[in-house]
Order: sequence, then C-alpha cells, then structure tokens
Amino acid sequence: MFCGAILTSRPGASRVSALVNVKKRERSSASKIVAGGLWAALILVYLAALGNASAFAATQSSRDRRYEQSSASSKLSENRRKQLEKEAELAALKQSEAELEASLADLDARLNETRQRLAEATARHQALVVQVDAIARRMAATEQRIRSISFIAKSRIVEMYKRPDGGMVDALLLSESVGEAARKSGLVTRVTRADRERIEEFLSLNKDLGEDKAVLDELSAAAAQAKAAVEAEEFALEETQVRLAASKAEQERRIEELIAEVDALQKEEAKIQAMLSPTRGPSGSVPVAGKGRFGWPVSGPVTSGFGQRCGSSGCRMHQGIDISAPVGTPVGASAAGTVVGAGSQGAYGLTVVIDHGDGFATLYAHLSSISVSPGQRVGQGTIVGAVGTTGNATGPHLHFEIRYRGSPVDPMAYL
Repeated sequence: MFCGAILTSRPGASRVSALVNVKKRERSSASKIVAGGLWAALILVYLAALGNASAFAATQSSRDRRYEQSSASSKLSENRRKQLEKEAELAALKQSEAELEASLADLDARLNETRQRLAEATARHQALVVQVDAIARRMAATEQRIRSISFIAKSRIVEMYKRPDGGMVDALLLSESVGEAARKSGLVTRVTRADRERIEEFLSLNKDLGEDKAVLDELSAAAAQAKAAVEAEEFALEETQVRLAASKAEQERRIEELIAEVDALQKEEAKIQAMLSPTRGPSGSVPVAGKGRFGWPVSGPVTSGFGQRCGSSGCRMHQGIDISAPVGTPVGASAAGTVVGAGSQGAYGLTVVIDHGDGFATLYAHLSSISVSPGQRVGQGTIVGAVGTTGNATGPHLHFEIRYRGSPVDPMAYL
C-alpha cells in the first residue's frame, strides 16, 4: 500500500498506470477474439461434419434405394413371370373345365336317354313275363291234356291189341236183332273215330307244346338280353360320369388354388410396386401438436413405449414408440428438416428418416405409402407418408423414433 502510494504520487505514474491498463485491455480483447474464432471454427467444423453426415446418409440411402429398386425390379419380373404361368394354367384349366362340363352335360343327356330306354326295356320285360306266364299256364294245361289222352290211348291200345277187330264181331254176334247189331256197329265205329281224333289231338297238342316252349325260350332270352344290354350301358355311363365328376372336382380344387396363388402374387406385386414407387402417398400437411422440440406425427394412443420389450423369446430394445392409428392416416413430419431416407427398410417396412440438424433425426416406420423423397426439405407437419402395416407389424400403427447423434432416445421426453 505504501509503495503503491509512492508510485502513484510520482510524476508520470498516472501515465504508466494508464498504459498498463490499455495493454491489459488489448490482451483481453485479443484473447476474446481468439476464443471466439475457435468457437466459430468448431461450430463450422460441426456443421460441416453434420452436413457431410447428412450428405453421406443421403448418398447411402440413395445407394440402398437403388439396390432395393434393382432387387425389387427383379422380384417384380419373377413375380409377373409366375403370374403369367399360373394365369396360363388357370386359363387352360378353365377351358378344360368347360369341356368337362359340356361332356358331363352330354353324359347326363345320354344317361337320361339310356334310363328311358331301360325303363322301356323293363316294361317290355314285364310284359314278356306276363306272356311267359300265360304260355306257361297254357303249356301246363296242354301237358295235363296230353297226359289224359295218353292214359286213354294206352287203354285203347291194350283193348285193340286184345281185339284187333275193335269188338265189332262180338257186337254183331251178341245182338238180338239186326237193329241192335247196327246200333252196336255204329257205336264201335264212333269209338274208333274218337280214338283217331284223340290221337290227332295228342299229336297237335304235342306240336303246340313244342312251339310254345320255343317261343317261351326265345322271348325269355330276348328280354333278358335286352335288359342286360341296357343295364350294362347304364353302368358304363354312370362309371364315366363318376370319373368325369372326380376330374372336375380335382380341376375345381386346382383352380381355387391357382386363384389364391395369383391373388397372393398380385398382393406381392402391389407391395413391390409400393417399394418401387413409394411417393404415391398423400400430400399436403397436417397439424402436429407437441409441447417439446418435436410434435406428434400422428394422433393416437401409444401402444408400446420406449425401452426393453420382453416376450417368450427374451428381451430386446424397443428404440421408439408405437402410435396406433388406422391404415392410411396421414403422418406429419415431427419437425422441419431434410429427408435423408425414404424407402423399404427390412423389418421397418416403408420408412422415412428426417435430419433436423443439431444432431437430431426422426424415423417413421411401417408406412403404407411414402410421400417424400431423399433430399427434400420438409416443414413441421408436412405429410411424409401414411400409416400402414409394412415390415414386421402386428397391426396398423406408426413406429416413431427420435435419434440424437445416431443413438435412440425416448421420444416422450421431446414431444
């Protein structure tokens, strides 16, 4: 203190002190300028690095996009080739099915005709059975008559053997008068004539019996043959009908399989087309509400939060949140930024990634369509796509992530 008082009391001391103060101020200003330059440089380097990272991400995304498009194009070509093959097989089967239906219709007509003829043949057979029964009864009566005539004939033959004259001599000798002898002679004559008539009847009945037997055999054989032929034809037609019906059923089953396969291929083609042309989503902007740095990209309940997710197969990190919303609901950008990725990303499905600067980026996954492209600047609320179920999704929802310097952080802390 004392020395200081002496210094300050000497002449020129004030000038020296002022000079020292100026030097100090100059050194302080220089230090501030240097420090400011360093911070500016650091910021520029950071921004440049961030820009390079964004450019790299955009380039990488573009490469991935080109690779995915090439792969998707190959899949699309293979898909269309399979579709053409199955559609050709389907057309051939439908043509064959139409021919089978025509054959079955013709077969039905033939069966109806055959069954009609079978009914007629059965009716004729029944009529023949009636005739056969009548002939059989007539034959039985004829045989009875033949047996009766045979018995009488045998008796007369024995009598004629004993009396070759037929009893004429006895009749004349034993007669008491000429009149009685005449009567007895006439009686003997009538008996002899009756014998001849019986013989003739016997021969005629035998002839009729033979003819009836021949007719009976012929009618029975013809009826049985006609009925058997129609029954055989009906059996063959029914067998063909069963075979054709089985072929038709098998073709219908294969047609249903092909229709299902073609439908699956068409759905797969639609997915591939969505991968090749993901910018067909809705356009415009939607309100994005939020109390933090970022806004809610879509309105809906959070069905799965950030953090460990455990199940029967173990635990894994869920790097974002799942927001439930109907398929097709527009998804808005959570904050302004630059799109650095837009396309299919494996399990994420159709995905959009936006770089917001300051090390922050957001990710929107499982979209049904994409409305932006890499390199595009978007504002908060700009529609980037629509809610969907692409990738590994159990239902319609938006998987939303916020990343800081590449690491996932809990979105709820920023919304």
